[in-house]
Amino acid sequence: HRRELGALLEQVTATRTTAELVDRLVDAGVPAGPLHDYGQVLADPHTAATGMVVQVEHPAAGPVTLLGSPLHLSDSSFGVCRHPPLLGEHTDEVLGDLGLDLGPGPGPDPDPGEDASDRPL
Repeated sequence: HRRELGALLEQVTATRTTAELVDRLVDAGVPAGPLHDYGQVLADPHTAATGMVVQVEHPAAGPVTLLGSPLHLSDSSFGVCRHPPLLGEHTDEVLGDLGLDLGPGPGPDPDPGEDASDRPL
């Protein structure tokens, strides 16, 4: 009955706001809360008040706003300590941690118009 239930839920949820649905569920004794997208989470006053919104400098994008850790323990430090990585930025480090060394990489990305079948793997 999954399909039928899904169709019924879609009909009901399409006619109400998230706040209305959460209120009705909570009033009925069902633990509930909204699911936020990234923008909503960053804009939420509670997120900012708990110190979860952090800014880091990214080498390509400049300052970027990220979500920090929700864990704030007295004897532990959880936090954002690096910017989101550039493509391949930590490949050598990860492979080194695994005891692998693939030597130098293939170099810069090839010309998109180049025939890939002529390049070595």
